[in-house]
Amino acid sequence: EVYSPALHVLAVDPVKAGRPLTDVPAYVVAIDTLRRSGYDYIVVDTPPILGSADVNLIEEQSDGVLLTVRAGKTRAREIRAALDQLSSSKFLGFAMLDE
Repeated sequence: EVYSPALHVLAVDPVKAGRPLTDVPAYVVAIDTLRRSGYDYIVVDTPPILGSADVNLIEEQSDGVLLTVRAGKTRAREIRAALDQLSSSKFLGFAMLDE
C-alpha cells in the first residue's frame, strides 16, 4: 500500500541489467491473479520499448498500451520504431511528459 489502501505498488529490482527482468510464466500467473483480485485498473510501467524484450511480453498480457514520450527529447524516428514494435490493436495513444 502506498498513500492509500486503494493503491498498491509492486516493484522489480533492475539489478540484472542487460537480461530480461520478467519471468514469463510467473508474470502471466501474476497478471491473471491480479485481474481476478478485483482491481479496477492494473498499470504496468515498463522499461523503454526500444531495446527491451520484456515490453513485448508485457504487451501480450495487457489490454492496452499507452506510450509515454518526452516533449522536446523523444525523436520522431524513435516514436516510429516503438510503434513498429507494438501491436497496433493495443495502442491507446500517447502521454507527453514535459521537461
